[in-house]
Amino acid sequence: MFKELFKWISKLVWIAGFLLVLLLVLESIDLFFKFYAIHPSAGWVFAGILALIFCALLLYITSNLLRFPKVLSAPELPSLDEASFKEKHRYVKFLRKYVQQLNENANLEEEHHALLETALAEINSTLGAHPLHDDLNRIISRMDHEFLLDPHAHLKEKALGEIRYSVRDVMLAVTFSPYPRMDLFIVFFRNIKMVLRIISIYETRPNALSQWRILCDVFKVVITVNFLNAGRNLLEGLFANLPFLGRVVDDIAQGLGAGFLTSASGYAAIDRCSAYKHWDVESAENGLIKQAKVFLGDVRDIFTKDILPNMKNRIKVTVPENISGQPEFWDS
Repeated sequence: MFKELFKWISKLVWIAGFLLVLLLVLESIDLFFKFYAIHPSAGWVFAGILALIFCALLLYITSNLLRFPKVLSAPELPSLDEASFKEKHRYVKFLRKYVQQLNENANLEEEHHALLETALAEINSTLGAHPLHDDLNRIISRMDHEFLLDPHAHLKEKALGEIRYSVRDVMLAVTFSPYPRMDLFIVFFRNIKMVLRIISIYETRPNALSQWRILCDVFKVVITVNFLNAGRNLLEGLFANLPFLGRVVDDIAQGLGAGFLTSASGYAAIDRCSAYKHWDVESAENGLIKQAKVFLGDVRDIFTKDILPNMKNRIKVTVPENISGQPEFWDS
C-alpha cells in the first residue's frame, strides 16, 4: 500500500513541478509581450535580463554545491536487537566516515570538534579491538545519544536562523509587493536559495541525482502532509473576527501563506539534510506534523513583529476610526 502511495506522490510531484515551470514560463512570455508592446527594444531587454538571471542562478547553484564533499549514504540498520554482527560492523564503519566528514564542517565550534575527535577515537578503538555485539551496540548508542547531539543541534540552530530570514523576506515581499504577479518568482527563487543555504550549513554536496532527490523529498513531504489545506484553515481562523479589514486581508493572507509554506519547506529541508541514518518519507511526514505548531508560531511572531507594524497606516485607512481606536483592536 505504501509503495503505491509513494508512486502516486512521486507522480504528483512531477505534475506539480511541471505546472510550476509552465506557469513561470507563461508569466515570463506574458511579461515579454507587455514590454514588447511598449517598445520592441524593451521586450528584448527584458528577455536578456531573464536569460542573465537564469544563467546566474545555475552558476550560483553549481558553485555552491561543488564546494562541499559528497554526501555519504547510510547503510540500512534494523533495530540493534535484530541487526546481525555484520550489519552493525558495517554501520559503525559508516559512522567513522560520517564523523570524519562532520568534523571538517567549518560551521561547528571548537567544543564540537573536540567532541567529534573523542567520538572518532572511540570508534577506532572499538573497531581495532575485535569488537563483540555489545561493543558495537554501545558505540552506536553513544553516537546517537551523546557524541552527535550537540553538533547536530548547533547546525540545526543555524539552519533555523536561515529559515527565519527567508520567511521574513518572503512575507515582506509578498505582503507589500506592488506587482502580485511577481510573487511566484519571489517565493520560488527565495525557497531555492534557502534550501541551498541549508545544504551549505550541513556542508555535504549531493551528486546530481542525490540533489534532485533532496528537492523531490522536500516537496513530497510538503505536498503529502497537505500544508495548503492547513494554511487555508489557519487564515480562516485568523481573520474570522476581523470583517473590517477589507482588501488588506488579501495582502496579509498572501504574505502569511507564502511564509507558512516557506517555513514548512525549510523544516523539511533540515530533516533531509541532517539525516545521517536511513531517511524515508513516512517518518519525515510524522516529524513535520509534530513540528507544525512550532513553525506556525514562527510565522505568527514574524508577522506581528516585522509585518504588522508596517501595515498599521493602511489598516487605519480601511477600518473605521471608532473600531481601530479601541485598545483591544490591535491586540486581536
